[in-house]
Amino acid sequence: MVPREITFYSNKAAAFIELRRYQECVRTCDSVIAMAQSTATGCDLAKLAKIKTRKANALTKMGKFAESVEAYESALQDNQDEMIKKGLQEAIERKEKADDEER
Repeated sequence: MVPREITFYSNKAAAFIELRRYQECVRTCDSVIAMAQSTATGCDLAKLAKIKTRKANALTKMGKFAESVEAYESALQDNQDEMIKKGLQEAIERKEKADDEER
């Protein structure tokens, strides 16, 4: 049996982050996002934003700042939460710093 509740996967993604298994976190989040998009009934946008935020967090920890910014921006489309805005700002700052260091 495969759970269909987003909270289950959100908790699983959080556990992967704590275990520093960031790629598995991203894969889990991507599968939930795809599942939510294919569901005709829709889903709780706040929960979907949380999954996208977990993905963004994992991407940031992997040093994939541009992808992280995209994930945070997508999360903000679903929920204008202040923590998501803060995460986005931090990801943008880290991306700019990494871009500057490359030059």
